[in-house]
Amino acid sequence: MSQQQYWNEFYISKVQLNYFELYLQESEFYDKTFTIILAIASSVLVPILVYKKNDPVYAVILGGLIVILQTVGIICKFLPYKARLKAMPGLVRELEDLLLVAEIKWFNVANGELTIEEINKLTAELMTKKLKAQHNHLKGIILPEKVKTLEKARQKADTYFNGKYPIKEE
Repeated sequence: MSQQQYWNEFYISKVQLNYFELYLQESEFYDKTFTIILAIASSVLVPILVYKKNDPVYAVILGGLIVILQTVGIICKFLPYKARLKAMPGLVRELEDLLLVAEIKWFNVANGELTIEEINKLTAELMTKKLKAQHNHLKGIILPEKVKTLEKARQKADTYFNGKYPIKEE
């Protein structure tokens, strides 16, 4: 029973690590894409504004659009997703380290070299260290759940564990 509990916590931890990695990748992609679009839009509007400066209607509209784009760019720096983007790399690194240690310890757990109490202690240690890492890095930041990202994280974990620890049919 204790071996199964450790395995379950180990598996859940791997899924969480994968989720945070995928979340970070997606967030960085959207952040860069949005920043590039804002930069291109602003850059395109300036020459058009110069070209149409004699037409007061275009000048006002284009000038207003440029101001809006610049304002949106500045406001984005203070949105919650930026805080998540800053916190995630450190969390991912720390969880990777924890998972490496957990995987090394799994060998002893799986081979029956530890008592039930020792396995329970290892399970509690993994849970506690993982929670502490999340508290240290996220500092109260809430991650909106992304169901598709979570499913990808589970699939990655399944692929990893099935490749590394295949089930032997007897």
